[in-house]
Amino acid sequence: MKKIVIIGGGIAGLSTGCYAQMNGYETHIFEMHNLPGGLCTAWKRKGYTFDVCIHWLEGTSPNSPFHKIWQELGAIQDKKIYYKDVSVRVISNGQIVNFYCDPDKLAKHLKEIAPEDSETIDELVYTIRKAYMLFNMPLTKAKELFSVIDKLKNIKSFIPFMKFFIKYARMNIDEFTAKFKNPVLKQAIQGLMADTEFTQFFGVPFMIATQGCGFPEGGSLNFAKSIEQRYIKLGGKIHYNSKIEKILVKILVTAISTFLLLNIYGMPSSGVAQN
Repeated sequence: MKKIVIIGGGIAGLSTGCYAQMNGYETHIFEMHNLPGGLCTAWKRKGYTFDVCIHWLEGTSPNSPFHKIWQELGAIQDKKIYYKDVSVRVISNGQIVNFYCDPDKLAKHLKEIAPEDSETIDELVYTIRKAYMLFNMPLTKAKELFSVIDKLKNIKSFIPFMKFFIKYARMNIDEFTAKFKNPVLKQAIQGLMADTEFTQFFGVPFMIATQGCGFPEGGSLNFAKSIEQRYIKLGGKIHYNSKIEKILVKILVTAISTFLLLNIYGMPSSGVAQN
């Protein structure tokens, strides 16, 4: 049986381990912490739970193409999912601005605040609808397994979004908010990404497009532990408190290369010249 060593027991490492086990590999995960999850974690202090990761999770809805992945990983089974009506709430110039998950409800709310910006609000809602469409595109096989036909089909599936990508991919938030006349909306949209390093407008519609994205009962750490249990049940081994100090990369030198070095150029395979 082929073996795989996975460094890190975060969601990516645990998921890799699960799918490797499902496909007949023997795997070992080495994690420096004493808990799974990596950044997907939480902790308790003085009766309070501090959850620092999941605000909403793509794939909690059965209608999402990602739903099957979380089921295969044992992440959401038997968990109650909580759904929010509002993706983000911002206080701008003393006024509350609710960025509703429902694009129609959002448009109505924003136009009540700034009727003078109706055209720009419609443009914002258009980008959010496009984000929903991208979220709900069917999952395909891994790109490493793509044939030429698969690549062509993938390119074709993105053709309806080309105009969207070309117009907004390089636009920053300040450029978009400059279109607003109302200072409340301008400041509110700029504030959406204020606590991140993301300055491109492209992040805004994807932050708001959270309809059908819920919060799993138990929070981030419980979510990670569920995948850990699935991994262990599949036969995987996880080693905690195991910090990786060095990664050895073995370079294979072919017999032909060695022959050329030793016999044609008159030097050893180490590359040190002979006098």
